[in-house]
Amino acid sequence: MRAFLQEGRVRDLYDELVVDDGALERGLADGSLVTDTRLRDALRTVRDGKPLTFPRPTVVDEAAYAVDVAALGEADVVRLQRRLDTLEQRLHTLEQGPGLRAYRKLTRAGRKLLRQS
Repeated sequence: MRAFLQEGRVRDLYDELVVDDGALERGLADGSLVTDTRLRDALRTVRDGKPLTFPRPTVVDEAAYAVDVAALGEADVVRLQRRLDTLEQRLHTLEQGPGLRAYRKLTRAGRKLLRQS
């Protein structure tokens, strides 16, 4: 989010997260999306001055949560591996760049000069 804010691309982030009406309809039909009204209902309860209560999670709820956490963990690992791969490529490029080659040539020339004296 911070990067999108700094780059002035909040709209791009929003567009990535929002599901349009057609995608919502297809997702509801194939079961890949569900309508979750818990937040809306909780906000209405608070607005009406009623106490907010939460149901105790069932074993099924806990298992579903564990699956979600595991999936997010895997996604983090994949993202980190991609970042490491990118950094490794950049480092390799820097190591092979003209600056390093010039440094190596100067070092060799310096060593030869020292040996000759």
